[in-house]
Amino acid sequence: HDTGAIDPVELIHPNHIVIVEGLHPMLDKDVIESLDFTFYIDVSDPVKKAWKIQRDVAERGHKEEDIIASIESRMPDSAL
Repeated sequence: HDTGAIDPVELIHPNHIVIVEGLHPMLDKDVIESLDFTFYIDVSDPVKKAWKIQRDVAERGHKEEDIIASIESRMPDSAL
């Protein structure tokens, strides 16, 4: 999603293996019910930060310093 809003439903015709990635796909009941097997990889915070910066600069046109400031402003929430 480019705007922060949830994208509309997209019909797919899957192969035998479908990889679903992202921050919140397993929070969607319809997604969970359509999968036979799931696993979670807990990526380190520095890698998550690098991925977010790369995505937000390339796909959303944000400035790197603004992204870093946004991440740092939410750090107290992630410590809970």
